[in-house]
Amino acid sequence: MAEKWYKLDEDLQAIEQEQTIDETSGTIITKELDKTSFGNWVMTKPGQTTTVSFTYRLPLKLLNNSDYLSYSLLAQKQAGRVADGFFSHISIPVDWQVVWRDPAEIDLNGNQLNYSTDLKEDRYFGFVMKR
Repeated sequence: MAEKWYKLDEDLQAIEQEQTIDETSGTIITKELDKTSFGNWVMTKPGQTTTVSFTYRLPLKLLNNSDYLSYSLLAQKQAGRVADGFFSHISIPVDWQVVWRDPAEIDLNGNQLNYSTDLKEDRYFGFVMKR
């Protein structure tokens, strides 16, 4: 519960749009500067390690007339953090095939794409698939 003197930051209110809260995890999901942002708290005791993972259903619309569809993700390093590990697993429809991917380290196994890296800096990856 916020203190009585607490007030919302006007700059954050202008940036954070379409805020929803996931009922299961309490994760705050917002649209910020044309990006989807996920926010939550984790408490980790000194000397301990905590792993955070989440599942996100991509907002792809496959019911269009195009035989090609592209997807890209920019994973941004959090300021002040050391290089965190990052892993992404994407399942595409079985009747589609990946025709291009970047970086080349994206592992492609059937309709599964896996990408593992560190976040020493912002990382971008993407792919194009064909029906």
